[in-house]
Amino acid sequence: MSIPSFFELKHIFDTPESCTNFLMENKVIYQTKECRLYRINMIRYSKTWRCKNKKCPQVSIFQNSFFAESKIEPNQVMLILYMKLINIPSTST
Repeated sequence: MSIPSFFELKHIFDTPESCTNFLMENKVIYQTKECRLYRINMIRYSKTWRCKNKKCPQVSIFQNSFFAESKIEPNQVMLILYMKLINIPSTST
């Protein structure tokens, strides 16, 4: 099995939203989330899950995932991982 080219994966690296959609579609992060208190599906707002009941706390869509503690956007994490996979050194400028 060969590693896909950068151009085949570029749509993942373009924006945080496109990467998040990719991660959800591939079940790396949850596509839906249930409220622990009310047992109803939460609604996704950008990077958080919110219950319909305003008293419930918001939950990161990245909770319990590899991306949970990351300080950079998921598309940047994926790009760095891809570069490591194909042995391209990463540098900071």
